[in-house]
Amino acid sequence: MFVDLIVETKTPASRPYFTYSLPDELEESIKIGSIVAVVFGRRKIRGLVIKIHNNKPSYPTKPIQALLSYSFSKERIQTLLWLAKYYFCSPGESLKFFLPAELVRPKIIAEKPSKDLKEIKVDLSPGQQDLYNSVIADWSANKDRHLLCGVTGSGKTEIYIKLIEKCLQNSGQTIYLLPEIFLASVILKRLKKVFGNNIQIVHSKISKSELVDAYQRFSDGRLKIIVGARSALSFLPHNLKLIIIDEEHDSSFKQEQSPRYDARLLAEKMAEYENCHLILGTATPRIESYFEALEGKYQLLELPDRFSQLLPETTVVDMRDELKSKNFSVISEKLKVSLTEIIGQKSQAILFLNRRGLATFVSCRDCGFIEMCPNCNIPLVHHLNDNRDILECHQCDYKKDLPTRCSSCGSVYIKSFGTGIQKIEAEVKALFPKARILRLDSDLKEKEFEEITKKIHDNDFDILIGTQIIAKGLDLPNVDLVGIISADTALHFPDYHSGELTFQIVTQVSGRAGRRGKQGQAIIQTYWPDNQAIKFAATHSYRDFYALEVEVRKIFDYPPFKKIVRLVSQNEDKDKARLEIRRIAKVLKDAGLECAGPAPAFYKRIRNRYRYHLIIKIDDKDREKLYNLLYPVSDKFIIDIDPVNML
Repeated sequence: MFVDLIVETKTPASRPYFTYSLPDELEESIKIGSIVAVVFGRRKIRGLVIKIHNNKPSYPTKPIQALLSYSFSKERIQTLLWLAKYYFCSPGESLKFFLPAELVRPKIIAEKPSKDLKEIKVDLSPGQQDLYNSVIADWSANKDRHLLCGVTGSGKTEIYIKLIEKCLQNSGQTIYLLPEIFLASVILKRLKKVFGNNIQIVHSKISKSELVDAYQRFSDGRLKIIVGARSALSFLPHNLKLIIIDEEHDSSFKQEQSPRYDARLLAEKMAEYENCHLILGTATPRIESYFEALEGKYQLLELPDRFSQLLPETTVVDMRDELKSKNFSVISEKLKVSLTEIIGQKSQAILFLNRRGLATFVSCRDCGFIEMCPNCNIPLVHHLNDNRDILECHQCDYKKDLPTRCSSCGSVYIKSFGTGIQKIEAEVKALFPKARILRLDSDLKEKEFEEITKKIHDNDFDILIGTQIIAKGLDLPNVDLVGIISADTALHFPDYHSGELTFQIVTQVSGRAGRRGKQGQAIIQTYWPDNQAIKFAATHSYRDFYALEVEVRKIFDYPPFKKIVRLVSQNEDKDKARLEIRRIAKVLKDAGLECAGPAPAFYKRIRNRYRYHLIIKIDDKDREKLYNLLYPVSDKFIIDIDPVNML
């Protein structure tokens, strides 16, 4: 007997599967969906059985080495094959995503006793209860996909908890996705108060043994709830009944390495193939998600009011007026006054800036030379690291000490330009020397991150300064003021998402102010106060923003009206990168596909490789044609389906 396998490695288009011989002693045990260990080249890897037959191939075959403890259902195989086909990757890459990190099962980690589910009860408001009842009625009518649009502070998490309880009553499992590790750890504490220890957080910082043990316990039904980032969708369930994607608008749900999947779409397919419920929740839905809800693909649920009934009072500060009044600080006079009042009242404030580091670039004031990354040809960012001034590349992580003289002309007159989060921190400390000030961003070391998150959980701060990490679903009851240092960061990137991203981030960050019956205030600093995304965010007007944005998308055939595919050619040889993208562009255009470009990417060189890209717009009828043209040459390009990063 022989078996055809998908093996967990990238394979060429001409070899989607490989044939192995089946030892006699395994004939009774092996079935379609079995996971087996095999020798592939010189490596021992895993394979998925997709066919069992007695057709001897024309070449010598290797025997299966062992039958492993996992087995895929036909529904999971459907999901795996869909993932490979939709995202133009090999079935082996798709399989690798759905398997745990280790080949051999680890030592089982002792489980902690679980609390009684009724020990801590979550009560819903009348509005939340009505919405919950609506979801349960839809589930009974086989309407399994919901988009929950609730303003910040409306109590979406409480509804999620009640839905998880409902699934647990039928021994169902839940996967709860969040965009950030920090936010996942916050939610985990809330869920454990209700569900005890029958819950596992999954992210990049837990050990491989913990990860594999959780995978095993989820696959055999002992573990009921998984909380984590997008990769939690890879977990093999025993009886999956519910997938929750909180903050569904967030771009981090899109994977940037192959398979370049979008967790929202993958979850949708899992719900379809594996027969479970799907809830997408956010205060600021993606344009595509809201459009699909209005079209009937999702059941649209709305919580228009806060639990406390009060949205923050919002003030837009025109930073051009600050310059006219000779205030050259990045903190406006209005924000300084409000911060002083908040500290005097023993309340808390959040300051948001979507930039890491001390400054955005370093330049010579004599000759104009800018310190650039030698690998990426983009400006190096000034950081303070362990009390050392360094320059760092945010693309390839190249680092060097801040020079004391210009690298080009030798002048000592070099200066940092622009403002990063570390510079804001220094300025705020100078303004408020007695205040307890915390900074939370991705530059922190793991130990620093843990110390600061504990202080945030304990409300042990006066001012929290942060980047995007603090914009995502935090519920801090004592924060009465949010200051957005620059609302314009994403506004002028060459990306059709830029207005949407600006609206989302301003709305989400503003929503951290005023909880538990207090209104709070948000101060939005901008050089473009008349921009529609900022104006609608300041008035919490999602529907008005959506109506404007969807009309623009329709005019230019952007999603949701057509799909976008981004093709990137990169090579250390600039000419080869350019010629390769030109060649494929001609093939695609000759086939009648709509293409923009090719052109140099916004980041023209990263890690010493020159980059050219091509943007393709397709209807559903074009997908098969594009797949047949691109998949055979997919090893030569980055193929990004539904990209969120156009740079």
